[in-house]
Amino acid sequence: MSFRWTVDQGSGVLDRTDGEYVEYRAPEEPELAIVSVVAEQEEESVEAESFITVTADLLPDTGEQPGGARTGIIPTRRIITKFY
Repeated sequence: MSFRWTVDQGSGVLDRTDGEYVEYRAPEEPELAIVSVVAEQEEESVEAESFITVTADLLPDTGEQPGGARTGIIPTRRIITKFY
């Protein structure tokens, strides 16, 4: 079985274009990305696509809790998605 991955929309990049899964590396700016894959085995072929929303922040910072532990998710601009 072979796989061909492409970024059809957006400025993110894939770590490779073949294999069962890839990692999508998001750009610094928010955007809507479309990643697609074509899987082929002998004469059979199937296609799939995924819509990825890249955001500047995942959740707002909720501040400090007693004991200094932080809550929430640390805001990030880098989102990596694995497709299986």
